[in-house]
Amino acid sequence: MKNLLKILGFARPYKGYVFLNILFNLLAVIFSLFSITRLIPFLDLIFLKKGSEYAAYYEGGAQAIAFSTESLIGNFNYHLSAFIIEAKNIQEGKFEALVFLCIIIGILFFFKKLFGSLFNG
Repeated sequence: MKNLLKILGFARPYKGYVFLNILFNLLAVIFSLFSITRLIPFLDLIFLKKGSEYAAYYEGGAQAIAFSTESLIGNFNYHLSAFIIEAKNIQEGKFEALVFLCIIIGILFFFKKLFGSLFNG
């Protein structure tokens, strides 16, 4: 027990960094969860659906905000369908939705790398 207290005495000057380390570690984990494999259903929405299916998502409206995966996916599908339906034609809407999705992916990877490097360094 004495040895443990001695070791913790050496860590005392770094007490302020413990909170930052934990915070950046949690943020790196959160942004790591949103990888490309998590975005495959949204890519399927853009490339594999017909116009009537977009209308069904769009007419269903946005779901109530809840802390669940279904709510998140439902709202994101609604907003992607809105991009596609509100465009001049379906192809242009799909392109706009794909650009939007690429921007989201870029932002998520930026924050993933940022917080991962802050955690490590």
